[in-house]
Parts: sequence; C-alpha cells; structure tokens
Amino acid sequence: MNIQLHGKHIDLGFAFQQYMSDSLMPALSKYFTENNLQDVSVHVSKKGKVFSIVIDAYIAKQKLTSSGDGGDAHGAFDNALQKLTKQVRRHKRKVKNHHMTDTPKHMGAFMATT
Repeated sequence: MNIQLHGKHIDLGFAFQQYMSDSLMPALSKYFTENNLQDVSVHVSKKGKVFSIVIDAYIAKQKLTSSGDGGDAHGAFDNALQKLTKQVRRHKRKVKNHHMTDTPKHMGAFMATT
C-alpha cells in the first residue's frame, strides 16, 4: 500500500507523519488484504485555527473519501480516520453480502413453486 502525506502550507513533521502512517495501516488492513489496498493520500490544511484533513483511499477499485476538522491536527486526523474506518467496514459488508452462495430461506419457497 502506498501512503502519500501532503501538507498545504504546513510542515507535517516526522512524528505526525509517523503517527498517520502507523494509524492508517491497522485500520485499513483489518478489513482488506494488502492486495486490495492500493493507494491512500492524506491532505492536511489549516484555515485560521482549524485543521482540516481529507483522506482519499483507493480500496478494491473503489474510492473512499473522508474528512475531519479539529482544533489540533491529531484530533482532526482521528476524526477523519474514524469516518474512513466506518466507510471501509460498510463497504466490506456490502461486498461480502453481495456474493452470497446459499439461497436465503425465504427464497427457497419461491424457487420451489416456479
């Protein structure tokens, strides 16, 4: 997985970059394997006293985007990561349920009558 960290008129610093990389890997690899995780980009910007972070993740040919705002960069990143994790979990559930192999019980009676 390729992680790109961008700061818009802001110096991210080594510790914050390491924090973001270390937080992204377990959150995303919990639901998908390394083969499905293609690219993640994190954009950090500051407007006034508010940090804004946008995370774009390309997972299994699907683009998932989340954003978070906060008074500090760590809080904004945690907010955005929480939203992204929720999207990834829902996407995984959708993909998993989409490929059902067994016929549901309520469909068995319908198929028997046809």
